[in-house]
Amino acid sequence: MVVEYVSTGISGLDRLLMGGIPRGSVVLLTGGPGTGKTIFGLEFLLRGCESGERGLYVSFEQDRDMMLKQAESLGWDLQKYEMKGLFSTLNFHMPEHHVVDVIKRIEKEIDRFKPDRLVIDSLSVLSLYAEAVAAVELSRMTKAQPQHLPPRLITMGAVMGLLSRLKQKRITTIAIGEVPEGHHGLTRDTYSEFISDGVIELSRDEHGKRLRIVKMRAVRHDEGYHEYEIKNGIRIKITGRRRKR
Repeated sequence: MVVEYVSTGISGLDRLLMGGIPRGSVVLLTGGPGTGKTIFGLEFLLRGCESGERGLYVSFEQDRDMMLKQAESLGWDLQKYEMKGLFSTLNFHMPEHHVVDVIKRIEKEIDRFKPDRLVIDSLSVLSLYAEAVAAVELSRMTKAQPQHLPPRLITMGAVMGLLSRLKQKRITTIAIGEVPEGHHGLTRDTYSEFISDGVIELSRDEHGKRLRIVKMRAVRHDEGYHEYEIKNGIRIKITGRRRKR
């Protein structure tokens, strides 16, 4: 089977991936606050729009106007592509929506807009809210129903179901995951990295920002740490030898 690779359009990243991300993959983009995860996601969609691909941005943290202003501050005119029918947004304020309804609305918008690329910002917020709702609903049940699964497993099932459907539709997806300060794992929920096809980690310390491709199925990728900067987008500084596909 021939694998088709999607160019991320992010400076330096395609070289580390030896071409790009396998089309239809779900890639977890994980990192702490201030590492540029949202900028990364928006640039991934923008570069796709520039190539004539449709991009859908699903946000649980900021509304459309805030997102467009952030893009504009980087010199990106996403509204232009929105008017051309190549870019669309779907925003949720989680306390106002049930998790089941959120997933149904995402799937409905995917069927309507038919995106080639999708960004979920962020999977961590969706998972946390789903788990909280599941806990509340289970607490209302009587003790005579011990067979019900704990909230964490219910949430995991819902997230896995959504990501599975994205793969079936061959939508190349960046799912953003949050890493709290002081947390030593790749994600807050500790399972997203295992159900994703790829994982890209962003980190920062007193020496600067670094990117690492933790895994990428069907790609013999570079495995080292590389510095990057945020300047009109993500710019990766590639140093040292790289593994080839």
